[in-house]
Amino acid sequence: MLYVRDHTRQDIEQILYFSRLGATHKDYSFESLSILGTCREAVEEAGFSIEYTENDYQVISDKKGLMFILGQIISNSVKYVGNNLAPRLIFSIADSMNSEQISLSIKDNGTSI
Repeated sequence: MLYVRDHTRQDIEQILYFSRLGATHKDYSFESLSILGTCREAVEEAGFSIEYTENDYQVISDKKGLMFILGQIISNSVKYVGNNLAPRLIFSIADSMNSEQISLSIKDNGTSI
């Protein structure tokens, strides 16, 4: 029952997110966010092996949109992990001083899609 509930919740979130993309009014709310904190929040309920780098940066983003994207990545990671493997995610954050960009990299132990 928990699987069905979680799967239904993810489907509803996905439908709502994509329906908002075409809306004439956007309900984006950009704010300063901790990348690491947001990643940790996205995987709180996942219950599998997570690794984080020590780096953390503040970025300006729409938290709801970022959480949706992270949720999709996590969901796909769980779906495509081998039958005998426990899902594992590695979050790493790096900055490029030359281009003033911050990159979030997410690796898993899945079979890839």
